[in-house]
Amino acid sequence: MTNRSRKVDLVLMVLLLFVAVPLVNACSSAPAVSPTAATATPAAASAAPAAASVAPAAASAKPATAPAGAEIVIGVAADLTGPFAMSGIAQNAGQVAYARYVNEKLGGVNGVKVKLVTVDTSFDTNAEVAAYKRFRDVDKALWMGNLSADAALAIAPLAEEDGMIHSTVSDPLVTFRGPNGWYFPIQPMLQDGGGAAFTWWYQNVWKKANPDKPPKVALINIDALSGKTNSKYFNAILKQMNIPVVVDMFTPWGIPDTTNYVTAMKEKQADVVVSLEADSIWGIMFKDMKRLGVNIPVISSLNSVLSSDVAASMGPAGVGTLSYLFTNTWDDTSSQSIQNLRSAYKEWYPGVEERRIVFYKGWEEMSIALEGVRIALNNVSYDGLTKDIKKGRAALRDAMYQINGFTADGLLPPVKYSKDDRRPYGKVKVARVGEGGKMEILSDWVDVPSITPEMKAAAWWSR
Repeated sequence: MTNRSRKVDLVLMVLLLFVAVPLVNACSSAPAVSPTAATATPAAASAAPAAASVAPAAASAKPATAPAGAEIVIGVAADLTGPFAMSGIAQNAGQVAYARYVNEKLGGVNGVKVKLVTVDTSFDTNAEVAAYKRFRDVDKALWMGNLSADAALAIAPLAEEDGMIHSTVSDPLVTFRGPNGWYFPIQPMLQDGGGAAFTWWYQNVWKKANPDKPPKVALINIDALSGKTNSKYFNAILKQMNIPVVVDMFTPWGIPDTTNYVTAMKEKQADVVVSLEADSIWGIMFKDMKRLGVNIPVISSLNSVLSSDVAASMGPAGVGTLSYLFTNTWDDTSSQSIQNLRSAYKEWYPGVEERRIVFYKGWEEMSIALEGVRIALNNVSYDGLTKDIKKGRAALRDAMYQINGFTADGLLPPVKYSKDDRRPYGKVKVARVGEGGKMEILSDWVDVPSITPEMKAAAWWSR
C-alpha cells in the first residue's frame, strides 16, 4: 500500500474532516506537545470550547480517599498540525473537555485528578508508534488513545508484549486479534454503522415500496484498507440477505471526476449506492450523479457526511444521504449527558453549540477510559494503580472487562467488552442529511447487523 493510501485509510478510520470552531484552552492539565518538542504549536495550544461531559460512574460511587496531588496519566495521539488537523483538533477538544469536567466539576475520579497528555502525530504511523513508546516509558500513562487504524495495528503487538491498553474506533484487524489483546476500542466498526443504516433503509423504505424485489447495490469505496474492508463486509452481509451487488469499484484518492463510477451505476441500473469515501469526493460524486441523471439513495459507512461542511459540499443533491451516529449529540436533550453538556456550555461558552461529531468521539473515549480507572481504583487503590505502573496497567485491563452496562449517563448504548469481540456495544442511531445540511435523526438505537463467526477473526478481513 502506498503512503498516500495509508494516510487515506487513517482519514477514514477516524471519521475525519468535520467542521471546526474557534478553540479555547480547556484544561491546563492536558498539554499538547509534538513528538519531538515540548513547545506546543499554535493549533495544539488551543482546545475546542470545553463541554461538560456526562458524569462518569465516579459521580455515583462514594469517592475513595486519595492522597494530595494524586493524578493518573492518559496519553492520546492527535493530528493538531497535519493534513487533517480540523478533525483532529475537534476530537482532542472532546478529550480535553471531558478531563476538564471530571477534574473541575467532579473533583477527579474518586478524588484522583486526570492528566491528559496529547502528542501531535500529524497522521504519521511512525510518529504514533513513537508516541506510544513515550506514553509507556516517559509519561507512565495507563492508557493510550490511538488516532488511526494503521497505527493501532502497528501498536497492538507492542501493547500485548508491554501490557498497555490502547484504543480507537473498532478496526476489524485489531478488534479480532484474539483473547490476549490489550486493545479496547471505544466505538463499533465503521462497517457496523454503515450496515445498520443500510438495513434500516432496506426495511423501512425499500421493502415498503418493493416488497418482492431486492435492491441492486452499487459499492463505491476508497481504494484503501478501510474501503476494501467495507466492500468485503457488505459483500458478506448482502449475500446473507440475498441482495445482489451489481457494482463493486474503488476510487483513487483525490480524483477530480467520478464519471466512470456513476456511469457504472447507471449502466447496471443500481437502486442504491453504499460507500466509504473521503469527504472531499462527495461534492464531486453528487455533481456527476446529477449531470448523468442518476437519482438513487446514498448510504455512507463514514458518518462524516452528516457534518455541515461535507453536507454543504454536496449541495441540495446530498439531502437524504443516510449514515449513523455512535453517540447522542447536541439535539438529544432527553439524554442526561446532553443536558449536562448544554448546562456547561451555558456557563463556560454562552451561545456556543457543539455540533462537531468527532468532538463526541473524544468525549466518549475519555468517559470509557475513566470508568475503567474508577473500577481499578476501587479494586486496587491509588497506590496499587500507580506505584508499579505495569501492575497498574494490568489492573486497568482487568477493570475494563468489569464494565457492564455503562452508558456515560446516557451518551451511548451500554458498554460491555468481550475477549473474543472487543466492540464495546452494537447499536447506532440512523441519521440523514436534511434540508440546509442540518442533520436529522431517523431512529432510536438500532442493532448493527450480526456477523458470522468467521468474520470475528482478523484473518478473514486480511484475506
